[in-house]
Amino acid sequence: MFEIDEDWQLKSFVGLSPKEKAYSQIKLMMNAPWFLVTYAYGPNLDYSDTLLIGFAEMLHSLKGIQDIKVSNVYVITPDYVNQTRHVKIDVLKNLMIAKSASDPSSKTLIYQTLDDSNYYWPHQEHPELLFEFEVLYNIHQDSEQTEFESHVQ
Repeated sequence: MFEIDEDWQLKSFVGLSPKEKAYSQIKLMMNAPWFLVTYAYGPNLDYSDTLLIGFAEMLHSLKGIQDIKVSNVYVITPDYVNQTRHVKIDVLKNLMIAKSASDPSSKTLIYQTLDDSNYYWPHQEHPELLFEFEVLYNIHQDSEQTEFESHVQ
């Protein structure tokens, strides 16, 4: 998902252990939505960090990690996904996967933002044909969210 060129490696960076590397930039390899995740960790959750995540499944897997608490998840969408002329960054409210009645063998990711905008990957002309929703991420991690289903019907 991301490409790193060794020429971009920073030769010195405060706070890195000998095993860690820091880079001045990375290249996005796939023009698809991706995530910026802030989280707390440590014995009392008193440290924080930020991750760039390229795949929805990786975001979903954060739920299973005991010693971290996700603070915020932002979805970064290319212009053709969010139907604007700009890349956008929004707070992610729900991330779901669904099947389409037009092609049940393929799956569509649905990104619902805090302002209730819905983005589809791949693009969906008829979101009302989506079914079998599975929640991959919800801003309220403790509850199963199916609110989206009523929005597209």
